[in-house]
Amino acid sequence: MSGSAASPGARIVLATRNPGKLREFRKLLSEAPGMQGFDLETAVVDAASAGCPDIPETGVTFTENALLKAREVSRWTGLPAVADDSGLAVDVLGGAPGIFSARWAGAKASDEANLQLLLQQLADIEAKHRGADFVCVAALVTPAGAELTAEGRLRGTLLKEPRGEEGFGYDPILQPDGESRSVAELSMAEKNEISHRGLAFAELSGGIVKVMLNDDAKRSGKAPEDHGDGDHEGSGVGEPGVDPAETSVEAAGEYEGGALFPHSKNFDPDSANLRPEDEDSADS
Repeated sequence: MSGSAASPGARIVLATRNPGKLREFRKLLSEAPGMQGFDLETAVVDAASAGCPDIPETGVTFTENALLKAREVSRWTGLPAVADDSGLAVDVLGGAPGIFSARWAGAKASDEANLQLLLQQLADIEAKHRGADFVCVAALVTPAGAELTAEGRLRGTLLKEPRGEEGFGYDPILQPDGESRSVAELSMAEKNEISHRGLAFAELSGGIVKVMLNDDAKRSGKAPEDHGDGDHEGSGVGEPGVDPAETSVEAAGEYEGGALFPHSKNFDPDSANLRPEDEDSADS
């Protein structure tokens, strides 16, 4: 049963209580074709303002956590939901902190505590061995059961001291490859161009735009316009009558990067299926 407290103008819920993520998400959407007519401050809300309960991240991968959060928020609110799971994967730690990045120093640890613990653990590691990736998997789930995921990565080197005031989390200690600044020293626009979260949400943006335009058309009684990008080919999963929860994660692994790319016309926001244009498109 829906327990949503979202405002009547809300069109999509971002499954986060992190104001930094909400700001980044609204900024990314504001630059997407078709979004200029929306008041994104009203249309895009976070889980807290929608009255959603905390959702435990019980998955063992970024993809599992992103999907379980998006599914639960969509079920709770009756609105399309977007969620992500992201973290820092450090080479010499075998990919850790990984899915535990937000609680590396404990379940209720602050960003500063997590960052300082990691710096202590890497104190004696030389720069050439301090390689790491920011990793993000973003997921879109609609009340009809359609599901999309996309992954983004940002490669860099971990600094020995925090630098910069922008961003959050581990941003002050990752220096992206080819950059002289930390992620926290970049402007939001610069960060969105290269960040793991920016890349993942950019991959997902075509599907998000289509969902919002479709909803807007329904509310106004007009036929939805086609804003698909014909230069991108979509991938199909699922058959009528198949529970998307049983197909989406497994099917995602069959496509490039383990992600489904929703920019094309193939994404039907009213269906639990992603419809291939033909048999060959799903393999390309």
